[in-house]
Amino acid sequence: MVIDISRLTNNKPIKINSQMTIGSIGLNLEKSNPVLDIKGNISKQDNIFFINVRVSSILSFLCDFCLKPLDFKVDFSIDEKFIKKIGEDKKKVDKEISENDILWIDENSISITPLCIANILECVPMQTLCNKNCKGMCYICGTNLNDDSCTCKQEKNTDSRFDILKSLKFQNN
Repeated sequence: MVIDISRLTNNKPIKINSQMTIGSIGLNLEKSNPVLDIKGNISKQDNIFFINVRVSSILSFLCDFCLKPLDFKVDFSIDEKFIKKIGEDKKKVDKEISENDILWIDENSISITPLCIANILECVPMQTLCNKNCKGMCYICGTNLNDDSCTCKQEKNTDSRFDILKSLKFQNN
């Protein structure tokens, strides 16, 4: 989402009430284009622009173990400052930026898409499970082991390189 900042004036914020879609952004999403609800405002003071928005959505995932669909609610705020580079003394601007965590912009627009994606990636767990005790799927027949049991012979896969450790005898104290 790109926000046009050319019509902003000092101390007169513009309200943002919009929706945007993002791609799968590298996540195992069931639906490929989630919709983000974005509400807040953008304001200006001199050459500094302030974005304060709340972003919420429901992302549809597949459980990493059993592939059951599940919804995950994301809700976060973005509070960022941007400064527009206008032929000022670069050392002065660099010092102000490093002291105040301000981001650079060169144009009359600000894209909040990268900020939304970064926050979503921080919110979503690395492993999405339908529940913490998910048994997953049988790797032979594909049965969801949370719902049914299967009659497949489940062999314990062991690494033969460690078989020698079975012969070790430990002394009990």
